[in-house]
Parts: sequence; structure tokens; C-alpha cells
Amino acid sequence: MLRHSSDLSGTIVKSNKPIAVFSGGEVEIPKSISDLDSVMSQLLPVEHWDTKFIVPPLYPRSDFLIRIYAFNPNTSVTVRNETHEKTHSLTAGMFIEEHLGNGPVVVNSSQPISVVQYAFSENHDPSSHGDPLMMVIPGIHQFSSDYLFPTKTDHNEMKHYVAVIIRNNSLSGLRLDGKLLVAKIFPVHFSEEDYVVVVQELRGYVHKLTHNDHTIKFGALVYGFGANLGYGFPAGFEFLDIGRYPRKVYVYLLLHGIPYGTIIPECIMC
Repeated sequence: MLRHSSDLSGTIVKSNKPIAVFSGGEVEIPKSISDLDSVMSQLLPVEHWDTKFIVPPLYPRSDFLIRIYAFNPNTSVTVRNETHEKTHSLTAGMFIEEHLGNGPVVVNSSQPISVVQYAFSENHDPSSHGDPLMMVIPGIHQFSSDYLFPTKTDHNEMKHYVAVIIRNNSLSGLRLDGKLLVAKIFPVHFSEEDYVVVVQELRGYVHKLTHNDHTIKFGALVYGFGANLGYGFPAGFEFLDIGRYPRKVYVYLLLHGIPYGTIIPECIMC
């Protein structure tokens, strides 16, 4: 374990054998809040970074923060939402932060990047329920055609959600546990393609997201908030291996006992 009082973002980890790398810490989100909370997530290896992302809102929270990490020099990154557009030039190991409100955010880059989403502390917005979370955002090329994920916890006061990123013309075929979604819809008209983000509150313990057309791919992120609690994780990824065949990666998480003020650590298993 590598620990330091300073931010370790941009640290390069190399290995001659397969490993998993988790990152997190006790942080103030935002930095102006004098309240430390724990966040943690498993990171994607650089070989699986992407160039196109849609970051969903953390409905019903009022806003969120994203960090964007570059591995290659001269990486151009464009970040935009419905009202703003910014372009940045990143060097190797550099990261930037963006805080653009509570709507969907589109991120495009000239070279592969990693995008991580953070929820703010409950003290940042007293009207919001729940503490910070940290989620690695799947790139559009990592979307899958189905997901199986759990949400069970021992905290009955928590509310759980799934945010689905899908093309607008494919929305009608989306199914959660075999049923149509009755959800909050956020248009993403400012993307290169006509996507929407659909946020559905979840009830029950294990869920399956599918589409009537098995060739349609979409992204899914799961999150939840409670009193002094927050968690979030991507529901899965689909990667292309060396032979260029799709390889699905599902996310499994701790099903019992969220420690006070922390997220549930995710564990990616192939």
C-alpha cells in the first residue's frame, strides 16, 4: 500500500504480472468543506482507457465533480454540457477538475483518458442527502448489452439508483428486470450522437438491465445515498481483448455493512 498526505493522482503503477489497483483516501469534497470522508474505487489499466464519455447526473443530488486524467503528452480534452464548453491541453500524468452543475457532461479527447466522477459532501449542500462517492466512468466504447448487479445493504434508509446512458432511438427497448423503466430522463443533445441519460430508482436487491435488441449497447452506473453515506460503481464494462473479441467484465460489490461515511469498494472480476 502506498500512502501519503499529499494527492497521489498521476502516480504510475507498473507490474510484470496482473494486478488490481485501488485508489482513494480521506478527502474533503469540495476542498472548502472541513469534513473528511472516505472514497475508494478500483482503477482501469491505461490500456482500457477511452476517448469518449458521457457522465450522468447524480440525480437527485444538485451537482457533482469530475476529474480527467491523461497518460500521454499533448492530450486535448473537450468538456461540455448544455451551457458550457471548455478545451484543455494535458501533459502526461496531468489531471483537471470540472464542476459544471447537475446535468449530463460529455467528454471527448484526442488520446485515451480516464474520467472519474465524485459526489459532494452532504455539508456542501444541506438539502442533499448522502455523502461523497467516487466512480470510474465507462467510455462509450466500453458499453455492454446487458448488466447484472446487486444493491442490497443493511441500511434501510438508503435510496439506490441506476443511471443508464443510451441512444435516444433505442430507449424504448430498454428493460429493468424485464419491465419498462419509469424514470427521470436527461437529454444529451449536445453530444455528437443523440444520447439520453435515464435515472431509475431501484427497489430490491439484485437487478438485470437488458435490451430487446441484443445488439444495442449502453452504459450503466449504480449509486446510492443515505444519512452520512454514499456509494457508486459502474455496473460493468465490455472490453476488446487482444484478439478483438468482446470480453465482459461485471462488477461485484460488498453486499453487507457499508462502513460509516464510506462507499462500497468495487471488485472487478473477469
